[in-house]
This record gives sequence, C-alpha cells and structure tokens, in this order.
Amino acid sequence: MVRAVSDAVESGTGSKVPCNSMSASLRQLKAEHLKKRGDAALKDGNLREACAKYDEAIDLQPSSSVMRALLSNRALAHTKARRFEKALEDAEAAVALAPSWDKGYWRKGVALEGLHRIADAVQAFLRVWTINGGDSESTARLQAVVRKLTREQLGSGMLVLIEAAVQEGAIPKATVECVPVDALHEAAFLVVKQAHHGVPSPGPYYARYLSWLTSGISPPAALIERSRIHAAGRCFLQAAADAEHGVRLLFKADIHGIELAQAYACQGAGYLAVQGHADRAPAPAAACFLKALDNDQGLLSVQASLEEAVKDLTKEEYDQVRAEVFNTGSRADGGLCHPEALGFVDGVSKAARARLYRVDIQLAFPEASTKALTAGVRQALRAALASAAGLELRRVTLDRVSNPRPDSPYLGVRLEAAVGGNEEAAYQILRLVEGTPAAQEAALESVLSAVSSLGPVDHGASSADVVDITPRGVQPLDAGGPDSAGPLVPATPPKMELEVPYRMYRITRIDGSTVDRVDKHPFCMSRVYYDAAEKPEELWAELADGSCRWRQTGAEVKVCVLKVPHTLRPRQLSVTLEPYSIKVSNKDTGEVYLEGTLERGIVPEDSVWTHGGGSGEDGTMLYLQKMNLELLQKHWMHSEMWWPRLLRHHSEIAWDDYEKDYSDLPEQVLQHHRICEAQKDQERTLEALEKSKREMLQERDDLRRRQRQERLHYLRTGVRKSWVELNRANPG
Repeated sequence: MVRAVSDAVESGTGSKVPCNSMSASLRQLKAEHLKKRGDAALKDGNLREACAKYDEAIDLQPSSSVMRALLSNRALAHTKARRFEKALEDAEAAVALAPSWDKGYWRKGVALEGLHRIADAVQAFLRVWTINGGDSESTARLQAVVRKLTREQLGSGMLVLIEAAVQEGAIPKATVECVPVDALHEAAFLVVKQAHHGVPSPGPYYARYLSWLTSGISPPAALIERSRIHAAGRCFLQAAADAEHGVRLLFKADIHGIELAQAYACQGAGYLAVQGHADRAPAPAAACFLKALDNDQGLLSVQASLEEAVKDLTKEEYDQVRAEVFNTGSRADGGLCHPEALGFVDGVSKAARARLYRVDIQLAFPEASTKALTAGVRQALRAALASAAGLELRRVTLDRVSNPRPDSPYLGVRLEAAVGGNEEAAYQILRLVEGTPAAQEAALESVLSAVSSLGPVDHGASSADVVDITPRGVQPLDAGGPDSAGPLVPATPPKMELEVPYRMYRITRIDGSTVDRVDKHPFCMSRVYYDAAEKPEELWAELADGSCRWRQTGAEVKVCVLKVPHTLRPRQLSVTLEPYSIKVSNKDTGEVYLEGTLERGIVPEDSVWTHGGGSGEDGTMLYLQKMNLELLQKHWMHSEMWWPRLLRHHSEIAWDDYEKDYSDLPEQVLQHHRICEAQKDQERTLEALEKSKREMLQERDDLRRRQRQERLHYLRTGVRKSWVELNRANPG
C-alpha cells in the first residue's frame, strides 16, 4: 500500500541468503549499507550524493527486494532533481522487477507527470489505484492527475474506452457512417468543449472519465457518448442509430430518468442534424425531444432543440407527433418506449415520411470452407434469401466472408438485405434467422437447401439485425453484383465534413507535450504582452511532418530542429543561415534535416545556433534575429512584423493560437509604445474623473428634484410623503 507520505524513502531489507554463498551475502550487506547512506543523503537534500550511493549499491546486484527499493529511491532523487527521463527509466525498471508493487507505478506516474505525459501518468496512477483497492490516497492522486488532462486528451480517452467496449462486444461497431480518425478526435474534443463551456471548473467530463476509468463505462453510456461524438462529427445517421441502441439497452435494464432522457436527446439530435442537411428529419427529432422532456423536465438544451425542430413543422404535423408520443402504449419486448414517436412501425410513414432499413445477416457454416463458396453458390444463397423475404435479387448482397478462427470455428458469411421501407420483409428475415429453435431450424434449412454444398448451418452462431439507414430523401444504393465476394456496402462517409483545424501543425510545449487549446474569440483576437514578467508559458508550433518546432517573439524566431540525431556531434552539423533562407544538414552524409525559404528576412550576423545533443532546447536550436523591416515603415503597427509561418512551403499558423510576446521589440519602438500608453492612461484617468464628476452632479440634481416633489405635495395636500411613496402612487 502507498505510504501516507508519497515521497518517503523505501526502507526494505534484503532477503536471507544461504550461508554457503558468502560473496553474495557480502554484496547484500554492502548494498544495504550504501542504501542507508543514500537514504540519509536524500533526506538531507543532497541529491547528487544520494544518486551516487544508489548507483554503487545497484552495481552490486543485491536481492530483488533491495534492488526495487534502490531503483525507487533513485527515481525519487532524479524526480527531485527534475531529471524526469532518468526517473522514468528507474521507475520502469522497478515495475519490471516487481509488477505488482504500487510504489514502482507511483514513481512512474510522478516521472510521467513531470514529463507532461499526463495521459500516460493517468494509466500509471490507475494501476496504483487498482493494486491498492481504490484507497483514499490513490483515489485523490488519480483524480488530481485526471484533472490535468487537456480537453483533447479527455476526448481521446473517451474514444479509447468506447473502442474497448466495441472490442469486448459490449456495443456494436459503427456501421452506418464512418468518419476519419482525425475528425473523430476533433469531434470528441468539441463534445467536451461544449459540455465545459460556461460551467465551473474543472467541468463534468473530468468526473465522468474518472468514474469510467475506475468503474468501467456501461454499454448505454458508451453508446450515448459515441452518439454525441458522431453528431459533432456530422455523422447524424450513426448518431441516431447509436442513441437508439442505447435507449433499447436502458429499457431492457429498466433504467429511466436522466439517463433515458439523455439517450432520447442524443437520438433527437441525430435526427435534427443541422439546418440544410440532407438527413434532417424534424418530426422524429421532435418526438425524441418530447420523450426526453417527459423523462426529465430540467434539460433546458433539449427544450431549445425541440423549439428548433418545431419550427420546421406545421401545426398539424406537430399535433400529430404529440398525439403519437403521448397517446400510444409502451413496448414490453425490450424495444423502444412509444416507438411511433421515434419513426418506427406505423409511425414511420407518419412522422418521418419513409424510413429505410437494411438487414445484416450472419450465417455460420462449421463444415464449409471458402473454396466451397463459389460464384454459383453465392448466387444461389442470395436468391434463396431474396425469395424467402419476397425481395428482388439485387436487394440481397454478399458483404464479406470470414475464415474459421479458434474463437469462431466456422465459415462466416455476412449478407445484407436492403429492404428499404418494406418492414414485412425485414421481420420475415428476422423470424427466419432468429425465430424459435424448432421453427428456425426447419425454415432456415428449407431456404438453404439450394446451397447444400456448404453443409449444415450453425443456428446458435447465426444472427440477423435490422439497421436504420435512412438518408432523408435518398434511396439505398445497389451495392454490387451477384458474384462479388468483397465488402459491397461499406459505411458511408458523412455528407458534411467536419473541419479539423490542426492537421498541418499542433501547439505544444518545447518538449512536445500537449497543451490545452485556447478558447478562441469570434474576431480572432489574441492577447499581446509588452512586459516579459507578465508573459505566460511559452508555446510552440510543431509541424505535422515532424521537421521542426518553432515560436517567435517581437524580435526573434526560435527553431527546434527535430530530425537531427541526438548522437550527432556539433562539428558534424552544417548550418547555413542566409537573410532569406536556412539549411541544416549533415556534413558527412549530406542528409538535410531542415531547409527552405524564410517567410521574412533575418539578420544572419546576429543569429546563432546550438546543439546540445539532447531534446527540446538541449537539441539543435536556431535563434534567428528578425530584420523587422515592417517596423521601419510603420513603427506603430507591431502586428505587421509577426510571421504567419516559418518557411514559405509551410502552412500558416492561426493568428489566435497563442499569445503574442512583444517584450523584446527594439527599444525605440518600445519607448514610443510606452509614451503612447502613458498618454492613453492619462486620457482614461481624465475621462474617469469627468465621468465621476458628472455622476455626482447628476445625483445631486436628482436629489434636488425629489425634495422639490416632496415639498410641493406637502404644500398642496398638507400630508408628508416620501418620494418613493409618491412615485409608487404615480408611476407614470
């Protein structure tokens, strides 16, 4: 168990050794003696001596119990000396030596936290929490580290948990619409950003993520979150499908209230889409929002969404939706409550005009092989299923074939039947594949008699699932020909792409660690600092090609060249700094690490470079002095000297990605700025004094008028009344 003081030195003693192994015993005793001396030096703050003693003790190769304590304490010494990379090496060695030892993971988490690898630190402290059974100290530290995650990291962590639920089979894979990975991560960030906007820090998703890490994410919660992410990524059909599945699971678990309301709200958001989108369906969206409010009246955002959906409906359509929602019974078979309100069964044609469906059929043949699945057999299989469902042959397509595996020892044949709005055909296939065992076996064997070469079908491993594929107003496409054995109806991309802002670069610290994004102003405003003491943490722009990481101030551009090997010696580097170009290459091999035309001019004589053989600012750094010719023309236009990019072939960095540091502008420019600011401050002070004087005079005038009204009323009526009473009696 982790000690109450997390930085306490490990005091373990060595295990007993056989008497016939004196050399090992002596090494053990000496290692323990050196450890005690190192512990004393560490407590006194003499970190260098402590590390030296630990080094000597580790070289003696003592027992595993002493070795892990030595590695742990040396990791602590490195951490206090802010040598986090070495601390991480020792912590990982301790973890490898004792995989179930909480202190090793604790040291690892602290080192990762020092390296700004917060997501990895969370996993290390989660391991500590698991080993210690969720004690209070581990919980508090895990919570503190989780709160250091950026919103992007929170979104990415959610995606990892959702994907784990998919891999475990807790929720189905998204098959209706697909979205690129970078857009999916951007959508997850937008979900977190929107939820945290305007609420007290740290925001709701930090507590949710901590709960999911420690207790696991339930299938309904995973589906609801995936629905939100897909809606943010413009995959509205997939968002509606995910939320629908979540509603079904909640009904099966007999869970109502806020969770069911959120699921309905997500489904409504999927149907509502955005204005002008091809999949926008306001009628079923309004029905979902009504059901959400029926389960929880406190969802103000749902009320606003309902009002938006109603704007696209006539009064008669909305009245019909309300009647279908509140005048129909609930489903008791594990399906949706009030299905008509959501665009299913009879309500399909009423609320959503025409819903389109696809049936995914999985057939398992334990005795068949891929060789038996010839073109003729595939054609016969499609024809048999189409005939049984009353569909045209072209409506049944072969999606994929999976070979037998240890976990699924059968030939899997997946077909898709595009039934469109023909619900009877969908139910016919469901009854055929997933009916009662006796009826299922007889009916299915009869249908598959035409493909007897595949052998018997495994009824337990066969399944069918109905998928809503309604792209509003668009008919399902014919997937392919009869003899195609590949994937014929893949998930479609969204009809409206999500703009991903950081594809060409990202904003980081000098060590490359992630920083939280700034909340941008609608007018692309960015704060400017003229005082070096006030400027915030330095942020860098790292290019997507991994060539460099750079930032700028008013007078200088700093460039960290990332592709230079750490083992390369400075004399092996060739660095050419020209007024409008730079080049960094290897003298011996000619390999170019960075080259290009600069966006603006520099002063080569005042520019320098360094190579420390490390990473970050200890690596290869270029310090380029700006020409700042723009300031010679317009010394008052400081923003004119700001470079939009480093090299001409690079993408531009958004103006408002980070604050501007003008603290090192030329002294003449800064002096003029200080004079102008002093004059403005004096003007603002005078304006404030004049405003205060006007307010005081206005207050005196108001007081005189009130007193005059009171005296006039007394002279006219002989009754004394205050101005407040007179004003209430005559509000006009």
